[in-house]
Amino acid sequence: MSTQVATNGGGTRFMIAIGRVSGAVIALAIAAMIGAALVGSANAGWGWGPGSSRFGHGPMGTLEPAEVQEKVERMVAHLAIEIDATDEQKQQLTTIFVSAANDLLPLRAEMMESRRAGELVGLLTAPTVDRAAIETFRAEKLALADQASRRIATALGEAAEVLTPEQRAEIGERLKFLMEFGRGFHRG
Repeated sequence: MSTQVATNGGGTRFMIAIGRVSGAVIALAIAAMIGAALVGSANAGWGWGPGSSRFGHGPMGTLEPAEVQEKVERMVAHLAIEIDATDEQKQQLTTIFVSAANDLLPLRAEMMESRRAGELVGLLTAPTVDRAAIETFRAEKLALADQASRRIATALGEAAEVLTPEQRAEIGERLKFLMEFGRGFHRG
């Protein structure tokens, strides 16, 4: 698809480029929010101590739909303050992310169960290495990751449509700032 745009000294092209970049950045931000709430808390080693999760600060376990709703509402509230979102936008974003998170819960549970059961460790430490079983395990986990990424991509597209170009640009600026300081930077 080709779009012709009149330019005034390159300014319009610059704005289009900014829009594309900010769209990609918002996608990363929202994916990070969903992923951190669901997948990140599944891995105790990535939390703030043994048996903790980044968002719940409690022991790992099943995540109930009510907890998902609460966590998503809290994350959307923080995002809404940063981008000056309206109440209607907050509600729409919450609905989008809660739906996506609830769709991802079974995948999270399956991945956690596989990890708890030590499937991969069992395959790698068996008396005889079964390369076909290892490949099957890899393909199954990759299929789960693909299914999750497709659902996240759908949610990101829906969320991007809710926000204005200015709000997406604001998220892009904030992410750019955070990327310059690295993961260890925290405000106040």
